[in-house]
Amino acid sequence: IDALPLWDESLALVTARTHRLARRRRALSPAELVGEPLVLLSRAFATRESIDRYFIEQDARPTIAIETNTVTAVLELVRRGRLATVLPDAVARESDDLCALALDPPLPSRTAALLTRKGAYRSVAARAFIARALAYRDPSGC
Repeated sequence: IDALPLWDESLALVTARTHRLARRRRALSPAELVGEPLVLLSRAFATRESIDRYFIEQDARPTIAIETNTVTAVLELVRRGRLATVLPDAVARESDDLCALALDPPLPSRTAALLTRKGAYRSVAARAFIARALAYRDPSGC
């Protein structure tokens, strides 16, 4: 299998701009999130595994108020202003009503990659898809 790295994603604490933590300028510690109600994706998501592992490693126990299985539901609940979540920081950067807050130590990052079978036949559609995906590749080479 060939893995072609496309871009890196950093996870962040994401809140509505109206959330009480949104004005914070310095990074939060995991301990500061204890008692802060979070809405997270369910444990069926790889992102959730990374989040859970992070909090275990930091010896912090987050307050998970709601679990859901769609990013859309997570974002809608966060936009209402009382809940925070952990998602890629790009989600907040691309939205006027959300903000990304750093944690110290930082949440894990991950690399999005395109997986292909080494030496396998690629249809015209597959080649077009690969070309399109590579066009969105991080210019730094990931």
